Amino acid sequence: MTNLKNTLKMLPVLLLLVSLSCKKEEAKPQPIANLIAAKDLLDYYIVAEHKTGGNRMMVAYFTLDGSNVMVRATRQGITNVKGVAVDHVVTLENGQFGIDWNGDGRTSMYRFAIEKDDSGELKLKAYDFEFNGEKNLLAYTILAKRTEALPFDDHDFKMIASNLSFETVKNGIPLSFTTFLGGKILWWPTRTTDNQLDPYDNLIDIGFISKANVLGVTVPYWKGINTPIMLIEIENLLFIAAKQ
Repeated sequence: MTNLKNTLKMLPVLLLLVSLSCKKEEAKPQPIANLIAAKDLLDYYIVAEHKTGGNRMMVAYFTLDGSNVMVRATRQGITNVKGVAVDHVVTLENGQFGIDWNGDGRTSMYRFAIEKDDSGELKLKAYDFEFNGEKNLLAYTILAKRTEALPFDDHDFKMIASNLSFETVKNGIPLSFTTFLGGKILWWPTRTTDNQLDPYDNLIDIGFISKANVLGVTVPYWKGINTPIMLIEIENLLFIAAKQ
């Protein structure tokens, strides 16, 4: 009987402890995934290499049009009056978005999945290019920050084929980004006089498109090359170039 009385006396204390324990459990913060907004993409650009097809590269960047984030993309020799081939609103859902090349949602689609790390940086998780139902058509793709783009205006480069060892680039073909009569010119000193000067326009601050349909883009790294370089596509052949 004495034990029962003691237990009854302790009951309010026990109930209080249980109540406090429950409140403490409820107060624990619940971890949530780092949310990604379309505007986060404005500081980045995408460079993709195709496995097959008539174009080796696809270059895409992001701009703000009013409240809409737009993706602008191009491939060699395929541009419109804005200097790009694709220009549409980014639809970002659960860290995934696409680039609809033909505007029909199916025949020529690039798809990307991204995530945000604890420092707020975006990382590329997955990528794909689907053409007429065939998937897995990208050989390599990076998501890079625009601040990592290599300055190239008014600089000299040397270029080699992309399948050669990067160490041989010092013996490559010379080219210079310069100005002539107030315009931007890509100068090829080893070419014949008629083909030495090729006017170009910038793709924002990441690359260029020339009058002769040369497409170039700078990247902070590429396929085991851990230094900033430029990728150049000429007549569907891919080259790598290093600043001199």
